[in-house]
Amino acid sequence: MIKVLHIGERGSLGGAESVFRNTILALQTHTHHMEHFVACKATRGLPFEPDVIFAGGDTPLSQLYSIRNFLTLKRGLNKLRPDIVHLHHYGNLSPSVFHAIALYKRKYPAVKVLFSVHTFEYICSHSAAYDYKKDKRCMDCAQNRYKWKIFARGCSRLGWKHSFGKGITSILTALLSGRGLIDQWITPSYFLKSAMSLRPDVDSTKISVVYNPIANVHSKSLPTHRRDQMVFFGRLSEEKNIPMLIRAFSRYRMRGGTCRLVIAGEGPMRDALGNLVKQLDLQDSVEITGFLETPVLQELLQQSKFAILPSKCYESASMVVLESVICGVMPVVSAHGGMKEMVEWLNCGLQFASEDEADLVSKMEMAVAQYEEWKLGLVQVIDKLKSYVLFEPYAKRLLELYAACLKMSVLKA
Repeated sequence: MIKVLHIGERGSLGGAESVFRNTILALQTHTHHMEHFVACKATRGLPFEPDVIFAGGDTPLSQLYSIRNFLTLKRGLNKLRPDIVHLHHYGNLSPSVFHAIALYKRKYPAVKVLFSVHTFEYICSHSAAYDYKKDKRCMDCAQNRYKWKIFARGCSRLGWKHSFGKGITSILTALLSGRGLIDQWITPSYFLKSAMSLRPDVDSTKISVVYNPIANVHSKSLPTHRRDQMVFFGRLSEEKNIPMLIRAFSRYRMRGGTCRLVIAGEGPMRDALGNLVKQLDLQDSVEITGFLETPVLQELLQQSKFAILPSKCYESASMVVLESVICGVMPVVSAHGGMKEMVEWLNCGLQFASEDEADLVSKMEMAVAQYEEWKLGLVQVIDKLKSYVLFEPYAKRLLELYAACLKMSVLKA
């Protein structure tokens, strides 16, 4: 029986963590001839029991290189003896995970290593492809294996000290991951694949695009009645550009718009966003809910008509688009990066010119005007989406990659 070890920092919360969690659940449900083991932190709400548990209590030093995580993973690998190591988001586990995997692969050369890349770590030393100092999208380091510019620019989110730490982490990762360690990369969008392919040491033929999985939320048909409501859901951070969304929404209301706006999420900008809502006298039409667990968020989406994502950064592959559409919600997104790709792939939703507040107002009004017509083609769009991102087809695509790496006939679920 083939054994696969999945490695990620944690399986709770959203974003890359939800992809990691759903990947495990999809494979455990739809691959009965394989053993799937999990290495991650034991966090609240995990729907599975980790086989290898990384300790919490990260420090700035351990984020550069965690000896504890290195030893934990090294012991876990040698105990479980997986045939495939599937690395997902490793976050604050530090580059030490690459060190442990490299030693294991040196000991067992037949082992195959796959890496599902969720961020821009191959393009940018702080994984965002965004220069926070200059407040602009940036891929200046995309072609460099060793990314030094961050030490001169201080372009990470939290300033010079954070930039210095991220720069060191990036260089350690490049050193410890080594050439040839990764047998197969997986990206959630063609946009991210094309960006990774800029690096001369990355073989683009070994990058496969597999759209992120989402759970099927429909136990019954979509609701026929929804509120006149727009939603933003995600992290309340600077790069998501939520202040522009609130200002655009204020203009939309002043021009006669009747929709409400619900902002669901947590993050460092929550207080500032609340103050902006008060400043613009929008308390009666804007609600900031805080973080919502998945069932509550899905209920909110099924009550709403529109999901707005005004992000300034590229977004490797927008889960907002996928999760919105499968709940019958029209996405309205910035016209760049993974957001643009998802909307165009599904031929569903609207795009507004990046960081253009006036165009966002216009697209809000257009979305309201076109909503009833848009709904007519929704069933076909959701069927297309389900054929890629529900657990069974998603697991099938991963099995095909596993089989190709192991040079086996296609593995059956």
